[in-house]
Order: sequence, then structure tokens, then C-alpha cells
Amino acid sequence: HEWKVTKKQEGFNMRSIRCVTSIILLATLSISNSEKIETFNDNGGRKLGKRMRSHRYKSSKSSKRRPKSHVDNTILYACMGRYPGYKGPLRPKGSVRLSFESMNSFQFLFTFRLKGLQEKCDKCGIHVHEGTSCDRPTGQHYWAANDDPWVKGMGAYYNVLMFGESTGEFVMNDGYAVSEHRRRTVTIHAQDGTRIACGVLRPRERDC
Repeated sequence: HEWKVTKKQEGFNMRSIRCVTSIILLATLSISNSEKIETFNDNGGRKLGKRMRSHRYKSSKSSKRRPKSHVDNTILYACMGRYPGYKGPLRPKGSVRLSFESMNSFQFLFTFRLKGLQEKCDKCGIHVHEGTSCDRPTGQHYWAANDDPWVKGMGAYYNVLMFGESTGEFVMNDGYAVSEHRRRTVTIHAQDGTRIACGVLRPRERDC
């Protein structure tokens, strides 16, 4: 009889030990997990998670509403190419920029960066013409002043010293504001006056 009681007690003790062991194990795991979370939080994880959720929200929203790029309306650009009907050996290309002082100003800075020109060219003409397309002849010089300002004496020319390249600028006033220059054509002449290049003035810069 005493042996049976002892056996029951032993079985009860073993179950108690297993139960206590399970409780300790669960408590240990709980503490371990809480420490991991706390450690993650201590390292800024909570803020990082919020930032990531915020970033995903913004990116999805920005895909619907893309911000418009800023356009300076006082600047016009032209990408230069071969003049319509020109069949000579030159392959002129490059860019021209007109920078006005304001929307109402008639004075602007004419800047150019060109290549594919003659090997040498001394005071060769570069002007704004009255045409609005490079698919057909560009017409005459574009001006509303008393006298035509698109002449060498007013600085409207470029020079090529070697390699068919030219970079420069000059100040011009042809009597028209920036809005009146839009869609007008820039025309480049060779040494003998031949029209070799054309470009349409636009308000947005492009890769030429």
C-alpha cells in the first residue's frame, strides 16, 4: 500500500515537473520574443516601419499624380539639323538658346553650341528667321526694329577655327518678345551664305 502511494506521488511529481517545465519554456520564449521586439524597437524599427508604409503610400499616390517639371518661359531652345533642301557634305547639328530678361523684354542672350560645320568659317551668319518649320524654306530675317539687327555688325555670327565646331553667344534685340519667337526658326549660313542648318525654337529643352 505504501508502494502504491509512493508511485502515485511519483507520477504526480513527474506531471508537475513537466507542467512547470512547460510554463518556464513558454515564459522564456515569450520573454525572448518580447526582447527581440523591444530590441527592434530600440533600434528605430518602429519609425522605420512607419516610414516604409508612408513611402509606399506616397509612391502609389505619385504614380497617379506626377509632378510637372518646371519650365522657364523666358528661355527658348532649338535643336539644329540640316536645312530643308540642303544637299551638301556638311552635317550640322547642335543647340541654340535664347534667354530673355523677362516676358516683356525684347533683348535676349543668343547662345549656341554647334558642330558638323565647315572646317573654318569667319563671321558666318546665324539668325532667327520668320519661318515656323524646318520642312520648308525659313524666309527672311525675323525682326520688328527700324533696321535689320541680324547682321555681322550687330554680332549675329559664329566663327569656326577648326574641327567644324563653334561655341559662342551675343546679345540681340530684334523688336520681338519671347512669346513672339516661339516656333520661329534659327537658320545657320555657310561662309558663302548658303543656308546649311535649321532649328525650331521651343519653350522646353531637349537633348539635341
